[in-house]
Amino acid sequence: MAAAEIYDYIASATADNDVTLSLDVRGDIVERGMMNFERHYFDDGTFETIILDSTKVAFVDFAMSNVSESDAGTLFDAYWNSGTGNMGAESFKWASSDGHTYVVVFETDLSRSRKLGNLHGFETVTLRILGKV
Repeated sequence: MAAAEIYDYIASATADNDVTLSLDVRGDIVERGMMNFERHYFDDGTFETIILDSTKVAFVDFAMSNVSESDAGTLFDAYWNSGTGNMGAESFKWASSDGHTYVVVFETDLSRSRKLGNLHGFETVTLRILGKV
């Protein structure tokens, strides 16, 4: 089977803000996708699928633990800054570790923890991929 990436299945997009976020994610990055459809199951065990919109939607989830104040500040600023993510209201570019750049938005709130030794962490960061650059 050939290698495949989210990049191969999504359309191009233009970000609201021409800023590229590059992070050193040292843990796992979970990629997931979906399409807007409804599936109706019938009493006889059969089902019918109704595709409401054929646009493919992709997400990436990752955690960042025990990162420096500087690295944590980069992500925190991207979330809060109105010139980047604007708390999820605006899109920006994300340089993924797969070698591609995507247009993304923050899909969920961002929670940062502060730890002893001036280390920081983010339990879950979820980006919705709107398209590729």
